[in-house]
Amino acid sequence: MKQSLFIKNSPIDEKRISWIETIVSRLVRRARTRMSAVVAPYPISACIVGKPQGELLRYMFPLDGTLTKAIVHLNKKPKDQVVIRAEIEDNSGAKGNSFFLEKKHTSVQLDVQVKTGDRLIISSSTEENEDISEIWFSFLLIPEVSDAKVKSFLIDELEKSIEEEREEVE
Repeated sequence: MKQSLFIKNSPIDEKRISWIETIVSRLVRRARTRMSAVVAPYPISACIVGKPQGELLRYMFPLDGTLTKAIVHLNKKPKDQVVIRAEIEDNSGAKGNSFFLEKKHTSVQLDVQVKTGDRLIISSSTEENEDISEIWFSFLLIPEVSDAKVKSFLIDELEKSIEEEREEVE
């Protein structure tokens, strides 16, 4: 049953005023509080051992998102350029880029939108005299928010967990 804040025809005591001030201060604090959520990137990685020639990796994206970063690591610095071709194939065709690797470790910033069911195909062509026998690939995929799992918290629960973390640190 709903409890009324004020009893009719009775004076307002200090206890009720203090309680109302507490409620109002909490509401004001909540109105100013801005919460942020982190959507963690999804790593995609593979290692190919052996002579890196031809098609090396195939991957199908299970959700919509954005590829933001790619890293390629070779077991040795190449004598000549190593050509890596990355294609993203959808139902309308393939779109791709070629990367010429001259270093042992290469990082590339991307901004490539992918949809559920798009396929990533990575291929390589190396010269016969290259001694490269291992290639590592890693990509970061940031999923669309619609595919992310949302967990709701009351502000009081968040404040309590923050206080608990502070106490653990001290």
